Amino acid sequence: ERWNFVALFCIAGVLGAVACASSLLLLWAALDSNNPSGLFAGVGIPPIEYGKIITSIYLKVSLSDFLTLFSARTQGEFFWSVLPSPILLTAAGISLVISTILACVWPVGMLDRLPVMGLALGEYKLLPLWIWLYCLLCWLIQDALKVLCIFLIESTGLFSYENPHAKKLNHSRLGAGSFKATGS
Repeated sequence: ERWNFVALFCIAGVLGAVACASSLLLLWAALDSNNPSGLFAGVGIPPIEYGKIITSIYLKVSLSDFLTLFSARTQGEFFWSVLPSPILLTAAGISLVISTILACVWPVGMLDRLPVMGLALGEYKLLPLWIWLYCLLCWLIQDALKVLCIFLIESTGLFSYENPHAKKLNHSRLGAGSFKATGS
């Protein structure tokens, strides 16, 4: 099997661009949380301290980076099309739970000369839930854009990309005797 690095970088670029853009959008909304007509105020999230903004970005990046793994592993299919192995699910569960707990209970203090504060400290305790919901929404968008990107690359013949996963699906649909691989 040969790797098509140009297509791979294009697909990885889409996955990375969505993750980066969603992080920047969360950062902007959090920094604007004191604005009474801002995005946070619009959904009922009160203004948050700078230390919680730092911790919010930590949690968002931690969650979305692990969720991206589930999107990237299914190639041209949606993330739910191929079940992950039990070991991957276990690792993901442990990682996501620990990241969330750390983000919730991190003590008030300084980390690399930046203020940090647990998201569940203080009166408003639902910020971790909002970040989880936001990450899940961004993950669905990311996965849909990945599928669209691969569809466009395959349908236009861009980068001479052939999806090996699609060949396996066609092989199983057509039966072992009628599968013909294309030469490259």
